Amino acid sequence: MGIRLDWEIESERERLQSAGEDPEAAKRRRRALRRIILFTMLLVTIGACYVGLVLLRLQQVDEIFRQNLLDTVENEVAAVRIGDRNAYTNIQRSDSEAWLQSQQQLYDDYQALKQQPNLILSGHVLDTQIDGPRARVLVQEIINGAQYARVWFYWRFDDGWRHVPPDYTFW
Repeated sequence: MGIRLDWEIESERERLQSAGEDPEAAKRRRRALRRIILFTMLLVTIGACYVGLVLLRLQQVDEIFRQNLLDTVENEVAAVRIGDRNAYTNIQRSDSEAWLQSQQQLYDDYQALKQQPNLILSGHVLDTQIDGPRARVLVQEIINGAQYARVWFYWRFDDGWRHVPPDYTFW
């Protein structure tokens, strides 16, 4: 028991209020933070949509290139099947005259094999690999009932895909 002064008694009765943030200022701060988060989420969503659209377009362009390549292979096989040397020759492209002559000899060999009923030029593409302007195609042919796969190499020029000499660096 001791002497208690008035101010001590009053301080016990009153709750001690600490100096804090103004409630209105806290509300404004939370509202501003919410706006920043929503704006950031909006920007991320717009960016993700943009990236998605770009990737979709790139995939469409790749599919167009692939389809053009398959059409070129089909045209080349059709030229051999129907015996159209000019169409076959127009698909070939090389700086090497020796390779172009070997392709002409290959065409003649196919024409000779075509006379026998043991050659089936289905033109069925087993596999395609495209790497920028160059491509590798695995084409099926059936000789005497045995299935073979031939590898043809192509290069994309301004006027379309062209059959070119082997590019073994492509592997």
